[in-house]
Amino acid sequence: MCFHHLCKAKYLGALNEQLSVEQKRYLKGTPFWWFTKLNELVKISHNMLSLLFNKWIERRGVFAVGNKVVQFNLLDMCLKLGLRICGEKIDLTKEVDDSESRKFFCSGKVNVKSIYEFLLKFDEDMGGVKVFYSLYILLGICEFLVPNRYGIVSPILFKIVDNVENIDEYNWGTIVYEYLACSLGSTSMALNNEKSTSHFHVVGCVYLVQVSVYCLFCLQVYYYILYIDV
Repeated sequence: MCFHHLCKAKYLGALNEQLSVEQKRYLKGTPFWWFTKLNELVKISHNMLSLLFNKWIERRGVFAVGNKVVQFNLLDMCLKLGLRICGEKIDLTKEVDDSESRKFFCSGKVNVKSIYEFLLKFDEDMGGVKVFYSLYILLGICEFLVPNRYGIVSPILFKIVDNVENIDEYNWGTIVYEYLACSLGSTSMALNNEKSTSHFHVVGCVYLVQVSVYCLFCLQVYYYILYIDV
C-alpha cells in the first residue's frame, strides 16, 4: 500500500533561496513569515502516514497508536503553525472574478507551478512589489497548507491575497485543519472499504500530522528521563 501526499515546499523552497533581506523583512510582518524558513528538503515519512491513517478516529479527532492517543484538533493549528483560529472563515469553493492578482495569468485554472514561474521572472514593473508578496504567500498556502492533487489554486484565495496587509483577518487555522481533517477521514474510510486499492493520494498539510506524533514522542522521552532522575 502506497501513500502519496501533496504537502511540499519544492517551489517555495526554490524561491526562498533568492529572497532579499528586504523581502524577508516584509514577510516577517505577516502570519506566514515562517514560509521563508521552508526548503525543498521538507521530508514526510510515508511509512508514518500509512500507520497513522490506519489509526485515525474521526469522531474523536485523535490517532490511537498502541496504548497512546495523539490529539489532533483545531488548537494544534494555532500552536504548531501560529495560525489564527478566529476571524472571517474561508470558503475554498467560492468563485470570484475581480481579483487583481489573478489577472496576471491566462484564463482557466491556475496551478502552483504557474505562480512559481511568474515569480521567478517577476519585475516590479509588472505590477508593483505588493504583487510579489501576495503571490508568494498564495504559493505557500496552495503548495504547503491546502495542497490538492493537481496543484490548482482556489479562485477565492487570489481575492484574499490581493489585500495582503489584511491577510491576518482570516481564520487560517480553521481552513487548514478542516481541509486536512476531511482528507484524514476520507482516506481512513477508503482504507477500510477499498481493500483492493494500493495507492492513496492524501491532500492537506500532512506535515502537521508528523509534527503531532513527533511532539508525543518528545513528551514520552521527557517523562522517561524525569522518571529516571527521580
